[in-house]
Amino acid sequence: MRYGISRDVICYGFFMRLLKRCIVVVLFGVILFMVRDDIRYVYQLILKYGDKPSALTLSGYKAVIQEKPVAGIKSNLSGLTYSAEDRMLFAVINNPPELVWLTTEGQLVGRMPLQGIYDPESIAWSGGNQFQIGSEKEGAVYKTQVDIQRGTMQIISMVKLEGYNKTKNKGLEGTAWDAKNERLYAAKERKPIVIKEVEMSKNGITSVLPSTVTASISDVSGLEYYAPTDSLLVLSDESKMILEISSEWRVRDRLFLTAEWSGLRDDIPQPEGIAMDDENNLYIVSEPNLFYKFSRDIQNDQNVFLLSHHAKTVQGY
Repeated sequence: MRYGISRDVICYGFFMRLLKRCIVVVLFGVILFMVRDDIRYVYQLILKYGDKPSALTLSGYKAVIQEKPVAGIKSNLSGLTYSAEDRMLFAVINNPPELVWLTTEGQLVGRMPLQGIYDPESIAWSGGNQFQIGSEKEGAVYKTQVDIQRGTMQIISMVKLEGYNKTKNKGLEGTAWDAKNERLYAAKERKPIVIKEVEMSKNGITSVLPSTVTASISDVSGLEYYAPTDSLLVLSDESKMILEISSEWRVRDRLFLTAEWSGLRDDIPQPEGIAMDDENNLYIVSEPNLFYKFSRDIQNDQNVFLLSHHAKTVQGY
């Protein structure tokens, strides 16, 4: 006994206080779990505040094909590009290394092994029958010439990206090609995110995009260059969104890849590749073998135009 209070009473009081704190923590966790979707939705709205969409109106895209398994491919579907020459989509599989080509509705048309490229994670069509294929383990982008009729591939040249292969599974994850300026974009996935711009017409002069443009995402899983607005589209798996980045390195717009946004029933599980065709349709592939197609929402475009026209009229008044 101490001051007339037994040790049992002291222990009981301590236990009850601890129990109450545990109950509060558990209740807080339950409430947070119940409202997590609402919190995410509010956060996404905050991110979109201040965006100034280009003529692409990325945020106006809606899913027209979603969660479609690509028959004939079991897993490791990664990287995506559109060839205007073949009017088909091309993707890579990293284990075993393969090149596959699909229709714009997600049907597998053909496949061939990638000899000499050991860990393909990204691909960008660069005109004719040429493709830029990124290999993560090597931290390199290979310029290749592909003959899908014969099932052959020839490596023409290689660009080594310093620092892209030093960290396991955090290296080269996206490539894009700007045909007009003969410019290659290559992204390091995370820790840290790095996007390099390589001027192929100027002896490979390299510059690095400012880190501020990717501050709102946790990783990069794919890239696509959109020529009409001179924009770079940056796909993020962990953040479940696409950023549209202007040539002045500012975020113009974004497309969320989560349930109830962009016409999606569910979150895209693991978006790994992004492409746009010459009719402005947008495509995403997700591991293990899922295919998504997005088209611009015409009604949304009209609403954006009317709001923009109204704002200009008010300013002119």
